[in-house]
Amino acid sequence: MWISKIFTVFIFLSCGLAVRAQDSLLSGKELVQAHRFAETYAMMGNYKMAISIYKQLIELSPENMQLKTELGNAYYMSADYNNAVTTLSPLLDMPNVTYKAYEILAATQLAQKNIKESKITTNKGLTKFERSGALYHMRGNIEANQEHTALALQNWINGIEAQPQYAPNYKAAATAYLETTEPLWGILYAESYLAMPHDSTGDAELKTKLYNGWTTFFDHITDKNEPETPFESAVRKLYLQLSPSVSDGIGVENLTMVKTRFLMEWMTDHASAYPFELFNYQDQLIRNGWMDVYSEELYGMNESKNQYDAWNRFHINDIHRFHNWQAYHYFRPGRVTVLYNKSDEKMNRLFPKKKKR
Repeated sequence: MWISKIFTVFIFLSCGLAVRAQDSLLSGKELVQAHRFAETYAMMGNYKMAISIYKQLIELSPENMQLKTELGNAYYMSADYNNAVTTLSPLLDMPNVTYKAYEILAATQLAQKNIKESKITTNKGLTKFERSGALYHMRGNIEANQEHTALALQNWINGIEAQPQYAPNYKAAATAYLETTEPLWGILYAESYLAMPHDSTGDAELKTKLYNGWTTFFDHITDKNEPETPFESAVRKLYLQLSPSVSDGIGVENLTMVKTRFLMEWMTDHASAYPFELFNYQDQLIRNGWMDVYSEELYGMNESKNQYDAWNRFHINDIHRFHNWQAYHYFRPGRVTVLYNKSDEKMNRLFPKKKKR
């Protein structure tokens, strides 16, 4: 019903745009409403309708950078790459261009397999917007597309440093690390991402990788991997001391116990030497009585769906209440203290270059 209503209003609105554009009688309210319809159609995947509205709006507001960027994105999402390039390329020479135009154009060029052009666009964007997490994420995706995992990861980590609250870089970095036998940073980045405001698409898959990452971490906890930073060494040694708590297997109860004890000892003995915001946030969860619910929400489905369902029947609405609390207490990293080793030596060991066939 609401879709047909939107369509009816759009027909009326588009006719009004066409008829009244010449005498410029459209009000600001009408333009805002038309823009919202364009955004709604784009979110619904009806790019043809969205493109039609954007083009009419641009006729009325030819200098509007946001409208042109969103039109380029609609072309990109509809796989009309030639029109996306035609729309977005001229924007890069304009003084009020945003990082988004560079990001979408680079993504379009990557989709066209124009790797060189995509890299040039992203690098130009980073010259202008040097703290753009989105552009570092894009540059990482370009390298990942060529199976250059080490270079991709370095860009995602650079993006985390440049713009700590841009969530996608955490997910990308986590996924790369969680596929190795040294998943510590994969665990830390995944738990950071899942605690931040983010697009929840793919959360279930990431939680599975995170749960498996904990198993891998404890399976290899006695390995001595060089080079290791003092922070990494302190984390590993403390978890090694606590590893008997998971000797009978990784599960929600055991992980909750070992992480709670880890955080209590970390905050007492190591927090001042190695300030790390994720640990501060998780300590806040303990102090507010949410650690058990947080752990169940994070790991429960991967330990056992039946046990997870049974837990929810016994703890009615606990996860819902946690989500309500979390909505006002998201993890929002304000700074990044460089506590990891991203040297070429370590990256090449973890992600060796694949031989050309």
